[in-house]
Amino acid sequence: MDDWQRQALDSNLIALADSLDLIELLPFLQQKGILREYHVDAIRKKTPYEARLEFVSIIKRRGPNAFEALCEGLARSGQTHLEQALRSCKSPNQPVEINNGSGGGGQLMECPEELNSNPQETKLQLVKTSAEQYYFAESILFS
Repeated sequence: MDDWQRQALDSNLIALADSLDLIELLPFLQQKGILREYHVDAIRKKTPYEARLEFVSIIKRRGPNAFEALCEGLARSGQTHLEQALRSCKSPNQPVEINNGSGGGGQLMECPEELNSNPQETKLQLVKTSAEQYYFAESILFS
């Protein structure tokens, strides 16, 4: 997995932990060979919130194809708001529109640089896009 992909997962960690639906995603990623049965068993033994955090932790260690498979699984399972938030981090600091799937306009967010040289100068903000969908936006402060 590339550094920008790990950064995308880290930057969207709260959104993933709060709203990721693993029901369709786990079998899809197991079929793709990204997850093994023992990964799925470990995830299912946890509370929903802890399971989502564990899932992200596992994905970050599952090799070069894990991020793309995750994004494909998110799209197939109707979680396009999370897929878009993750994919938007490919081009650091490029504003992108995040469509929450509710038919309304999306939110603009700036993707953080892959490796911010001074992490103390970042502001993290949870942005609510609908009743149950969130994404985590990170903006760099210039002081």
